[in-house]
Amino acid sequence: MFNSNKKLVHQEDTVGRLTCKTCEKWSTVFLITNKHVLTANHALNKHKKHFDSLFIEFVTVSAQKYSVNVIKQSVEDDVAILELNNEVKEIKPLYLDFNQVDYNEKWSTFGFPVKKYDFGERIYGSVSRPVRYFGHRTLPWDTELNCDDF
Repeated sequence: MFNSNKKLVHQEDTVGRLTCKTCEKWSTVFLITNKHVLTANHALNKHKKHFDSLFIEFVTVSAQKYSVNVIKQSVEDDVAILELNNEVKEIKPLYLDFNQVDYNEKWSTFGFPVKKYDFGERIYGSVSRPVRYFGHRTLPWDTELNCDDF
């Protein structure tokens, strides 16, 4: 998620498409260092049997494909970190903002939510509620979002 108050030049460039050669499904990844990307752990669930057929492209920048290794997964936080086989030199990694978000705060992101968006899609919304605990239960997310487009 990109904080709408930050001015990021070419933020779409930091967003990649994780594609599986075996099943041809894809997901969104975010370049966080020149050699690592962040994605949702649930995006990897459909590829458990064929992690070796995953590759990443930064389609707004080039046609280069990067093979990846899964180095860390968290089911609880629904995040995964993947390591690229080669360093990305032409893209500055994404600035991550760890500040607390507020109720009704506007947000936007760019990604590949469904197969029909070949070159990505900008998505907008607002924070429904920043929450981690709900009564006696710990929730698997820390922020609940409203999405304007889906």
